[in-house]
Amino acid sequence: MSDHKNKPQNQNEAIYKMCYEHSLDGILLTVPNGTVLAANPAACAIFGMTEAEICGSTRSMLFYPGDPNFKKLSIEREQNGAVRGELTLMRKDGSRLIAEISNRVFVADNGELRATIIIRDITEKIRAEKKIRETEERYKQIVELSQEGIWLIDEYNNTTFVNHAMAAMLGYKREEMLGMQLFEFMDEESRKISESNIEKRKNGITEQHDFVFLKKDGTKVLVIISTTPIFKNGLYSGAMAMITDITQRKLAEESALSSEERFKELVENNNDAILLLDKNLLTVYRSPATYRMMGFTDQERIGRSYLELAHPDDIKQIKRFQQLVLDNPGKPIPIKVRAKHTNGHYLWLEGIANNLMHNKSVNAIVVNLRDISERKKAEDKVQQLNNRLRIATEAANVCIWEWDVITNELTWDDAMYRLYGLSAKEDAFNFKLWPRYVHPDDLQKLLTDSDDAIKGIRPLDTDFRIIRPSDQAVRHIRSKALNVIDKKTGKVLKMIGSNWDITDRWLAKHEKETILSDLVRRNDDLEQFAYIISHNLRAPVTNVLSLSDMLINDDVDQESKPIVLQGLDLSVKKIDLIINDLNNIFQSRKRIGDKKEKVYFQPLVDDIKFSINNMMQKENVTLKCYFTEIDHIVTVRSYLYSVLYNLILNSIKYRNQETDPVITVSTKIDDHKYLILTITDNGKGIDLKRNKEMLFGLYQRFDETVEGRGLGLYMVKTQVEVLGGTIQVDSEVGIGTTFSITIPV
Repeated sequence: MSDHKNKPQNQNEAIYKMCYEHSLDGILLTVPNGTVLAANPAACAIFGMTEAEICGSTRSMLFYPGDPNFKKLSIEREQNGAVRGELTLMRKDGSRLIAEISNRVFVADNGELRATIIIRDITEKIRAEKKIRETEERYKQIVELSQEGIWLIDEYNNTTFVNHAMAAMLGYKREEMLGMQLFEFMDEESRKISESNIEKRKNGITEQHDFVFLKKDGTKVLVIISTTPIFKNGLYSGAMAMITDITQRKLAEESALSSEERFKELVENNNDAILLLDKNLLTVYRSPATYRMMGFTDQERIGRSYLELAHPDDIKQIKRFQQLVLDNPGKPIPIKVRAKHTNGHYLWLEGIANNLMHNKSVNAIVVNLRDISERKKAEDKVQQLNNRLRIATEAANVCIWEWDVITNELTWDDAMYRLYGLSAKEDAFNFKLWPRYVHPDDLQKLLTDSDDAIKGIRPLDTDFRIIRPSDQAVRHIRSKALNVIDKKTGKVLKMIGSNWDITDRWLAKHEKETILSDLVRRNDDLEQFAYIISHNLRAPVTNVLSLSDMLINDDVDQESKPIVLQGLDLSVKKIDLIINDLNNIFQSRKRIGDKKEKVYFQPLVDDIKFSINNMMQKENVTLKCYFTEIDHIVTVRSYLYSVLYNLILNSIKYRNQETDPVITVSTKIDDHKYLILTITDNGKGIDLKRNKEMLFGLYQRFDETVEGRGLGLYMVKTQVEVLGGTIQVDSEVGIGTTFSITIPV
């Protein structure tokens, strides 16, 4: 029994689902606040989105908030629970459309409020209505601006409409003529003719004839009148007449002969050639300009085919033109051909061919031709220059672009598409899409430079990076451009510019700077080596030489000999210590070839704490770490370990004897995406006014109360620089010291 009841319900649900999915109208299921719960395929097509994208959109993303109807319809929906009207919608691509929407709130089975929105795209309907209005307006203007009189009467011969031309023809105002009887504008003779003609109209007869009307001042006006009956539901309801004043026609007829002579003079003295050809392209008539243009006489060409003069490569094209002209009587067809001059060379001719064979007075194909040989040479030269420019820009790796500031459209040459790794067959490109390919770190500066160029502050001349979508390669670009300005308004219309791929140049410059930096470093190494040799090694070497000479020459008595040997041993050990220092220094610069890896700061610091645990417990050291902003870096682990180890060890060694050492290690990222690693302590501090310039020097010591050789900070600076970073110090005596290390991420 239950199945029997459910069967109609299931059938209804299936029908509703089919209607929902196959409806031509978009259907949205929402909650009253605008959140979309479901969208049918038609809605997805209207918005250009998937159902998931529609459900994830806010009301302002789907309905254009700037539409004045939006607020009005929202209020009406709140008051009545339902509303119908027109709204502007937003597609995914940013374009807008006008739709007729029907919105109704209802209570769902679960008791919750739901709303349906039925959407019908009426963009085309509105365009059609607009086109109809424009067409009606055009027809109205045609009627009002027509030079012919237009007159409408009803079935009772009362005037229902006249245009300005008709009223002016009879010397009336339009308002005066409306409602007047047709016969009021005629004498008795014309009235009788008109009554007879009206009977013909009632029988459906349309005709054209001469007629005489009376003007308001009583004078007669001779016209040609073309009258058409009007029927509604098969019954005569009036007539419409097109009326032309032919009072001056006789004067025109009298001047026809003189006009014909003037036309003949015009044709014979026109620089454009006029040919009359039959359907087989045989020459029927040639204007005198044809002889001046091509050199052949009428005797040579009348009755001969035009194809005889055509360039061999144009024969097929001319035959196609011939058929096209024959198939389109009365329609001007543009042509461009080459024709032989009597001297044997070919001229480039451009013109219009019009099939007037249906016109008995002409009965020919009329061809107007103009010699464009010089213009064609100039065009060919321009084309050659364009080709040379294209080859030159390609050879110079220059890419050309044009930005229409008004429409935001970008026009690229093929080289630009290749530079960006894009296909030239992509959809229409615009300025809003372009930034997606610019390196994020360079985008804001590039947009600012472009905006400054538009404002006329400075021409666009800037460097930036792009990320090609095809291979994710980063390329360095140089861009220069000039503005195209509207002379009347002074506003920038377009920006035309060029791009160069300067990646190789940038890499070469970067490599040069690296080599130069390396040379400077090596020079510093040599200076340090010279310093060690001249200062640190001189004394122990001198001692070794002196003491060894004493032993060799047997200048030492037995009692002094142990003292001399002890001094010799101390000097040799000093030399060995210095040589080990040199080895450590030079080895620190060679190990940059070590493999880089992802190094996490907290485990690294934990390793250091473990290695100096006894010292930290003895001195009651507190070591704090803050790595929340950035907790790792890809680098050479041994170098980073050595840097942190030396700085933490120094903080303990040069502690303030009056307080327990507190050392803080932290990391952060600066605005330029560099890692800032800081080590801060509350130790003795350093007198930077006296010692800042020598702080990182080799064998420089500033506190003799602690044992050391002045090598630690030199090694720290060396290793930081090898990692591509820099180190700075900020210190105050009695307060503490902060070392800040900057390393590229």
